[in-house]
Amino acid sequence: MKHTIVTRIIWLVIFLSYQSFILSAQCPSDVIFTATITHSVGPSDGAFNINTKVVGSNDNMVTYVFETIPLTQGASHPAPTDNPVINNLAPGTYNLLMKATCVNDNSRIISKTLTNLVVKGSYILPSITESKLKRGSFSACPLGILAVNVKNGGSTFTCTLKDAPAGVSLGITPFTIKPGANGSKELVLNGYYPAGTYKLDIRDQYGKGRELNITLAQLTVDNLPTIVPPATWVHERFTPGSDCNHIFFNYLGLYDAQFSNEDFKKYYDQEEFEIAIAPTGEVPNRWQTVIVPSPYHPAQLFDITPYTIGELHTKGVSVFARLKNCPNVFNECKIKLRKPEFQHEGSQDQCEKYGWRIYEAKFQFNSLWCFPVTLTLREKNKTGNVVGTYTINSAKDNVTMLVDYNKQWYVQATDGTNTWEATTTPERFVDYEKLPRQTFCDHWRKFYNLNTFSACVPLIVKIERESDGHAQSVQVIKKATDFNYFGTTNNNSNDKASNPLEYGVDYRLKVYKADGTTLLWSAPTTFHQDARSDKFEFRRWNPSSCGKHMGSLFLRFGENGLEPPLRDAKGEIMVSYRILDSKGKEIPGTFNTYKSYTGTYFSTTTTPMPPGTYTLEETNLSLPIGDPCRVRFLSAKWEGLYDVQNFTYTSTTECGILRLKPQGKIMDKGVLLDGNKKTRFSILSGVAGGYTPKFLVKEGDIIELTKPGNYVLGIGDDRVSPTCYLDTLHVHIEPLNFEISRPHLKAYSCMNSSSSVGHIEVKGIKGKEPITYELRKMDGVTVVKSAPDDISSDGVAHFVAGVTGDQFMVYAKDACGQYFLEPVTVVSARSMLLLPTSYIRACPNSTIHLQSTYELDTYEWRAPDGTIISTDHSFDIVDAQPSQSGRYHFTTKLRNCDYKLEADVDVQIFPCVVLVNPHLISPVIP
Repeated sequence: MKHTIVTRIIWLVIFLSYQSFILSAQCPSDVIFTATITHSVGPSDGAFNINTKVVGSNDNMVTYVFETIPLTQGASHPAPTDNPVINNLAPGTYNLLMKATCVNDNSRIISKTLTNLVVKGSYILPSITESKLKRGSFSACPLGILAVNVKNGGSTFTCTLKDAPAGVSLGITPFTIKPGANGSKELVLNGYYPAGTYKLDIRDQYGKGRELNITLAQLTVDNLPTIVPPATWVHERFTPGSDCNHIFFNYLGLYDAQFSNEDFKKYYDQEEFEIAIAPTGEVPNRWQTVIVPSPYHPAQLFDITPYTIGELHTKGVSVFARLKNCPNVFNECKIKLRKPEFQHEGSQDQCEKYGWRIYEAKFQFNSLWCFPVTLTLREKNKTGNVVGTYTINSAKDNVTMLVDYNKQWYVQATDGTNTWEATTTPERFVDYEKLPRQTFCDHWRKFYNLNTFSACVPLIVKIERESDGHAQSVQVIKKATDFNYFGTTNNNSNDKASNPLEYGVDYRLKVYKADGTTLLWSAPTTFHQDARSDKFEFRRWNPSSCGKHMGSLFLRFGENGLEPPLRDAKGEIMVSYRILDSKGKEIPGTFNTYKSYTGTYFSTTTTPMPPGTYTLEETNLSLPIGDPCRVRFLSAKWEGLYDVQNFTYTSTTECGILRLKPQGKIMDKGVLLDGNKKTRFSILSGVAGGYTPKFLVKEGDIIELTKPGNYVLGIGDDRVSPTCYLDTLHVHIEPLNFEISRPHLKAYSCMNSSSSVGHIEVKGIKGKEPITYELRKMDGVTVVKSAPDDISSDGVAHFVAGVTGDQFMVYAKDACGQYFLEPVTVVSARSMLLLPTSYIRACPNSTIHLQSTYELDTYEWRAPDGTIISTDHSFDIVDAQPSQSGRYHFTTKLRNCDYKLEADVDVQIFPCVVLVNPHLISPVIP
């Protein structure tokens, strides 16, 4: 009996061992594990497509668990799964873990890891703002335009009209896409809209976007082009046309303030304004588009048929402006015409006669002739003898009447409605007050202009001593350019320079005919010069906005600045200059004298010229070196050019946009420049697409920046640019858009059970408060919870929902309407792989990197001796030594679980062994 029992036991052991052998034989010896990466096009739609191949068994003999471990901030962390396709991955770097378990023997597990798998992505959250194409609406004619500007985001968008003024249909609204600045898109809603406030919801195909309120301004007749009576020649003025039914009207200048209104400018640019002219009390018949040309653009021609210029004089002028296609939206400006005039001037085309020229006034403002106009010339006055009659046929026509010198003449012009009259008494004279003199060490020269004697050439000009009649200077003038200060080839001016004269002597200038004895004219007064003047002054000419105290100066010489630089007989400059500072150092720059009568221009090049006392070194190149009159030194004070004070900025961030408010003042010679009206600020360089290039603002106005990075803010006048500025400041911008805080996005259960309650945590950052949160189903629409169960003091929203393995979408929206939707899966906290590995082997003197797999709320790292060595997500053991080997302990705690999570990593630091191939060692030959 005992033998039988022993025999049965032996057979049972043999049977069980055989069964175990059979089961073990069916488990795989290896699993080949690979994966392909699908990169993310949207915010988180990347994927791992996993491939496995069983070695030594059948595929159905293995079960799998795949887990994705994020290694970079912002990467996703989906729950472990047996699905070989892992979806909804955000861009980032991952480790992909595989655990293959044998079906017949659960203790037989093959684990493998694919490391540093990179999911790429270029998606940027959309920035949605009010478009500059938006346009207000007139109450009687709804012509408003709704538009938004979209940067980044997906490829397609939908626009839903959620709220609008009465009568406007709500719901999904079609729109037209137009290209915007810096790669953005303008979404212009189809149709026209009345004034009021609209609420739009714009989102891309990934559900990313925002709600936006847009208000269309209510426009009235006050927003039509304003017509007011003329003030100066750059404002409204009339000129006659080809006949009495046509006039030119120049109506530019007074719209500058209106053009600062964006709605006005948009209606104008789209040619929605019309203008017409008629006598006051009459109805205009011919309308045309309002055009505001540049200041030197020809005036616009108006057809006032069936009315005439005569009726405009008798009834007055009414200028009408209206909104095209809306005749009841108009305004009227009444203008009273002045009596028309002509201009007149004299010429010396003949030696014995004076040419009296009559022509249309260049700046007649609002007076109109009805051509042709008849002129009657009389002796002395309106009752004198008629000498001749003339006709002016158009505004471009003129007449010249030849009359005798030293008599009075009268002319009257009429067009049948208006008359004009003028008188003249021509006299002969020599003008020598414009350039009185030029002084030297031992003599001086007198300047004069023959003026009324130009038609009498050839002639002789003598400057005679008053005491004895001796002709000190005798000049034979054979042609108009003889003895010209600017040389015989320069006809810009006929100012002539006399021969050298003596100081302290009284002279009189006389003009003779070519025979030298027949006197044509003698100056009524004498002149003389006592001594050379060493007076000299700097005058600002053109300050540069491209550098502090840079620009051009004008150097003036002599009493009242009326002594010009020396020239030779050909008009060439015979002096050179250098400007020296208080230390005798030359200020680099260029001199230019060719256009100057009374001085020379100096322009700085590389060195500023701040306030101070400077010395001018003047060299007379016509004199030999060593001559005591060759070089002279003149000193003068200089007050400087443009400078900058109090240059700074303040900023606020809202709705994904940083609003930069620059401050600063441009000083001119120590005084605020024009009340700071000309000061401008601009972003000179920065992140492409994050600012508007060449956009200039005044002090206190806003510059919007939409992308993080580094920018350069410049200050200058209205010419400020990347190559021209007075000063700069560097501005650094952190990321701006409302987004999810990846370290705070978690979904977990505290117990290792399929029925354990889920905790979902989320936090939005960089948004405008208040921020609202919802928990939705995976369809992104159905609301599970409309508000979190609680929000921590640091802004983390907490939902209690679902159980282990459940999936949700977390929704968050800020006060600007920006929002995000993020998928989460509830995972068991106890099954979390807190550390990427449990064992690290390294060589001495290397750097060992330790980090947590997850972005958590707390971190605690302890060395093998129990000392706390870090409370960060990761840390490095630098210059590792064998004495630092051992077990490092990691501890963390989730907000809503009562226990701590712990993990260890064994770090072993051994000397590295270098294996040497003996076949590569050279033999030693004795």
